[in-house]
Amino acid sequence: MEYWSWVGQVIETAFVVVLAPFAIWQLKLQVKATKDQTRATRIQNFATIISWVQAEDIRQSRGLLFDLEKKQKISTLPIDRWDEEWKQAADRVSQCLNSAAMIAQQDSRLESMWVVPARDMILRSWTIAQPRIRERRKEEGDIWKEFDWLASKVKG
Repeated sequence: MEYWSWVGQVIETAFVVVLAPFAIWQLKLQVKATKDQTRATRIQNFATIISWVQAEDIRQSRGLLFDLEKKQKISTLPIDRWDEEWKQAADRVSQCLNSAAMIAQQDSRLESMWVVPARDMILRSWTIAQPRIRERRKEEGDIWKEFDWLASKVKG
């Protein structure tokens, strides 16, 4: 009986010795796959944000707001002095940056990839759009809260 017990232990030990490295190798593969997937998701999110922010209609809207701020300081004007085109431009830019902020909130590394380099554009857009944001919040509540989060990140 001792012989078979000993043989069983040898087989069990051999089984563990053979399978343990395989299990460790499998675990390493899973960890690498997870890291690769996370990296791919981050890159996709970054590309999505850039495509939204650089879309022609958003660039034109942002350009209009920046020009109006430079010439007329529209951020200091009451909203009833804004024409409809200005309001629509502020809506487009605010919605775009709000959506981008939703993605950026999910991954802190996107801050260094996108939020930090886009700091001036984000802060200028947020500042200029404030009269329109206040007006829309009176009507719709907490609209564009993620845009506020984004602005707070770049303010410091």
